[in-house]
Amino acid sequence: MSPKYGFFCLLLLICLGLQVSAQFKLYESTFNGGVVTGGYSNGATVPSGSGSFSVTIPAGSTIRRAYLIAGRCGNAPAVTVTLNGTPFTFNSGNAITDGFQTIYGGTSGVHAIDITASISPLTSAYTIAVPSQNTVSDKFPEFYLYIAFNNGLMPAISSVIYLNTTNLNVNSYTWNLSTVTAVTNSAPVGLAVLGGYAAVSPDCENVTVNGTLIGNFGGQDWNASSPWGCMAAFRYYNSTFAGYNDDNGNQAMSGTDALSNIQALIPGSTNNVGVTFSHCGGGSDNHVWALFLTYAGIILDGRTLDFQAEAMQDHVDLRWQTSDDSGIASFELMRSLDGSTWESIGTKLAAGDANAHSYTWADEQPRLGSNWYRVRTIGLDGVASFSEMREVRFAGLQSIASGLSPNPVKAGGSLQLQLFTTNAVDYTIYNLGDSREVLRGQLTDSHTPILPTQDLPSGAYGVQLRQGAKMQMLRFVVQN
Repeated sequence: MSPKYGFFCLLLLICLGLQVSAQFKLYESTFNGGVVTGGYSNGATVPSGSGSFSVTIPAGSTIRRAYLIAGRCGNAPAVTVTLNGTPFTFNSGNAITDGFQTIYGGTSGVHAIDITASISPLTSAYTIAVPSQNTVSDKFPEFYLYIAFNNGLMPAISSVIYLNTTNLNVNSYTWNLSTVTAVTNSAPVGLAVLGGYAAVSPDCENVTVNGTLIGNFGGQDWNASSPWGCMAAFRYYNSTFAGYNDDNGNQAMSGTDALSNIQALIPGSTNNVGVTFSHCGGGSDNHVWALFLTYAGIILDGRTLDFQAEAMQDHVDLRWQTSDDSGIASFELMRSLDGSTWESIGTKLAAGDANAHSYTWADEQPRLGSNWYRVRTIGLDGVASFSEMREVRFAGLQSIASGLSPNPVKAGGSLQLQLFTTNAVDYTIYNLGDSREVLRGQLTDSHTPILPTQDLPSGAYGVQLRQGAKMQMLRFVVQN
């Protein structure tokens, strides 16, 4: 096999890897705190408009992650919306999933912008303003704000965001929602839909979860400018799941209520939830841009701080700190290949005093591919709690780098590689949109060299690394 042919095989695998299931997982985490959401739709026929909504973030919280998400019908030009007066531009650089079909403009996508730095836990009222666009086709009709916040006084929750990748110009399709932390029926399980272009019956969208029809959604949402915008707004914290405005935290979906508590439909404990959408009238003109799954998480230990897992060439380094060791007997290091079934890989005795301490552990036998790690903190009273989970992709001795950051990178910025050695590395950067080579060079004498990406326009790229007989491909995104 020629090097050129081998590269294009790798490139094809990267591109196909984004389309192997009916959804793309934008975000997944388990943490002490909560999630609040809200949004606005100008629907099909209204070219511009604005919508206001409120969220409730309890005092003492800090922002963990925030996204502004938008659905795109067809070949829509870039649009700059404002959130409380701050501009955010949706364009090709922040198209997270792209290439699926709708009947309104053809090739469509879902866009997401990480706006964590722009959100304050003290802000409760939001307004999304959208400038004039096309009507019906080739436009961004729906916009959604997702906020996850930390609060050490609250129970743990798990939150997952799934973005659509399947064609929407069909009557029926199924999303298989996979999770790292098992979904249990011991507490509410929130399912929220970011939908669009669904109206009243028969132009509504039926929703079936694990084989049970829970209702349908459609019509003019309370915060929409036309009859075709419908999305769920909710809050989940302190073990309470509830909807905002016209959304209800019960199991049924109905009309503009696109929210459901699917707790009763979870068979004990599972890492997979099946959700099927079908047009009420047999048509194919409705949209489901994203789903949000939120449920109770494991108990997190607030004293186990900054747990990190890092792949080395022949092992994985585990590092964590504590704020106070009093009452702690030991730490159990745990590993999982799927984030659900765990095995113990070692035990570390705690210092046991009232001081802060740092600890390390080496997993000498990681498996190739994904390895999930967590620390189980065991108290002197026998009560156990857990750190957050960390995923490591272990490539073994053939790997050249453990990763690059930040990813996505802002336009004009540079990426830092984490190399296993300081030996020279040849690199070639390709545009994943057209497979065109855009940059090549060599990096020397550093474990953390800078990849010169500052002149690259927004888009998705692959970087091929070569070091002797070794070759590795990494993917990154440049955003405006």
